[in-house]
Amino acid sequence: MKNKWFDQIRDNIWVMVMDVIVINAAYLLTFFLRYYVHSNFVPAAVLFVSQYLKFAPFYTVLCLVVFALFGLYNGMWRYARVDDMNRIIAANAVATVLLILGTTVFTGRLPFNIYAIGASFQFVFTVIIRYACRIYEMERQKLASKEVRQRKVMVVGTGVNATGMISYLEGDSLYKPVVAVGAGKNLRGLPVVEDAEEAIRAYGIDCVIVANPDYSDRKREELRRICEENKIELHDYSGFLKNQSGSLPLTELTRVISTGAKIKIGDTVYDSIEQAMGALNGRYTVVDITGKDLTIEIRESTNDMGDWARDYKRVTGEDVSFF
Repeated sequence: MKNKWFDQIRDNIWVMVMDVIVINAAYLLTFFLRYYVHSNFVPAAVLFVSQYLKFAPFYTVLCLVVFALFGLYNGMWRYARVDDMNRIIAANAVATVLLILGTTVFTGRLPFNIYAIGASFQFVFTVIIRYACRIYEMERQKLASKEVRQRKVMVVGTGVNATGMISYLEGDSLYKPVVAVGAGKNLRGLPVVEDAEEAIRAYGIDCVIVANPDYSDRKREELRRICEENKIELHDYSGFLKNQSGSLPLTELTRVISTGAKIKIGDTVYDSIEQAMGALNGRYTVVDITGKDLTIEIRESTNDMGDWARDYKRVTGEDVSFF
């Protein structure tokens, strides 16, 4: 514990020095604004300033202790967020109460408006110290990121999966989505094209991410060939996205079944997989596999994430969102 406190003081010593300055500056500024009239101090101010100055050293130490107890010296100034404002408010409120009690008991009570205005100035100053540091850190990181060339990304797909992928990449400092491949004209502000090879040349693509579970094997192989020839980074998430809901597409199952099997959809039963594939159109998900004769029960899939989305809404009562 002792080492922890020592490390906090060492790493935040300049913040503490700034706090010492603004704590006293806040109340001296209050006295100046309240009692300095026509180039002179009001006579009554002499007594109040004297009372405050007698207690000021003790109040300064008390403030530093309170700020430390509320975690204002744990390095938060590097990552200060809106949520951290609660600790700053609470610490200043406790410090103000201690000032009121201390001056009232030991040196004499000050006018209420001095406490109110001084506390307000102190709060504003302590906030500025910490959030100014955060702003500086953010700007420094932006400048540093500009020095590193971002890799231009082409996302293959325009559905829910592609939208989620683009949303994720927008917060990345290394990868920048610039175009999508699929149907439509616009996806989260990105242009949408149909020809992947043309998009690679037109946009100077450095990285390709496949986020379309329905992208055919032929197109994936062609895209892989193009990326290899042009030395472009390629990430193919098709296999993962196909099964992220926990559902197994019928076409995936047929690739590993070497024996005969019956296909059942509703009340209709097909004697073989070939017969079912010839009669059915669309996408189907395996529901169950039963019996010695290997009967596969299936149902139609409405979209690539429909089953998962419906189950999620049933459990949570909320729609799925990537935003």
